[in-house]
Amino acid sequence: MTDPRFATNAELPLDAAPITDDDIVRAMEMLGGSFVSGLGKLWWKADAVNRERLKRAFEDYFVRYRNLLALKRSKEPS
Repeated sequence: MTDPRFATNAELPLDAAPITDDDIVRAMEMLGGSFVSGLGKLWWKADAVNRERLKRAFEDYFVRYRNLLALKRSKEPS
């Protein structure tokens, strides 16, 4: 299996819930510094079009925090 830090939803265990954008944003708010946390707050104010713009503009942060969640979930007992 791929290193969980770089896993996609397809590589997570079948019983694992998919990681949603909202999950990623919550992690950004809780674990990120002031800038990344601010992006999380901005996410909740944005409409669908602007959320897509945020995801494209800050894709590296979305990937990083998605991978952190995948790693955390891989270490949780089944």
